[in-house]
Amino acid sequence: MGTSDLVAFAGAIAAGDIEVIDLTHTLTPELDAEWDQTVAKSYPKVRGTAVPADIYDQVISELKTFRAANGGTKQ
Repeated sequence: MGTSDLVAFAGAIAAGDIEVIDLTHTLTPELDAEWDQTVAKSYPKVRGTAVPADIYDQVISELKTFRAANGGTKQ
């Protein structure tokens, strides 16, 4: 699908010509924890390769600080 196709598709959605089905749902705490564990396995592959180690460490630190200040929420 080219860019012009995507623009036309987005326009059709915005105009209401195409019905969009909402497939979102709320994760249970158990599934959320399972997701966190699965994603955590990729951290060693990301840190230092896809993301410089110092930047990765800073982001993780800021994330922990943010979550602690906001009652542990991920939002």
